[in-house]
Amino acid sequence: MMRSGIYCITDLANGKRYVGQSVHISERIKQHFRELKHGTHGNKEMQADYTRDWKSFKWEVLEICDVAHLGAQEKYWSEKLNCFDPKHGYNKQRVRVDQLYSDPKDHEGSDR
Repeated sequence: MMRSGIYCITDLANGKRYVGQSVHISERIKQHFRELKHGTHGNKEMQADYTRDWKSFKWEVLEICDVAHLGAQEKYWSEKLNCFDPKHGYNKQRVRVDQLYSDPKDHEGSDR
């Protein structure tokens, strides 16, 4: 079943988090970890940390929500978890409330 919502990838070694959204969370998570495994992830800092210690990475679903609320909820969670501060997170680009990434293809090469 496709589930839309907000997810978080955490490096347990340094506590840094990456928050994202998707209309199909499980497929998006698979894409992240496939890219990390192959060394092609768009977020170079997260890629370097993953390459250093891949076993310290975990993911979780923060919230299941309607597609119409993805942008607002990604903004909420990324700010709540301080993911834009390089000391605490991997997110690079601030989220606009109307921003929606529905298809994993939309994220290719992105380092949000």
